[in-house]
Amino acid sequence: MVAPVVSNQVNKHAVKKYGEFQQAIAQVKQVLDDSTRVLSGMRDSGNHPSGWRIPDKKELSTLKKRAEKQLQTLRAASKKYEAELIANGWKV
Repeated sequence: MVAPVVSNQVNKHAVKKYGEFQQAIAQVKQVLDDSTRVLSGMRDSGNHPSGWRIPDKKELSTLKKRAEKQLQTLRAASKKYEAELIANGWKV
């Protein structure tokens, strides 16, 4: 009789952890969305007077697009995995 209780706790833990994971993905997406506003107001300043190289607007936009694509891939994979978890009763 103890096994179902333990299994149920594991299932609740899996649901909680998956929810936290989805929340983290949403937060990263929000940051990337907010960066669009920052990038639109950015002006290219060239090299910093101290000699440090600062990425220009185009480079940052390219990096942002790559991050968005990777996040989209991660989100799609997590949705596929969610379907498997649901089908298996959230057994990890």
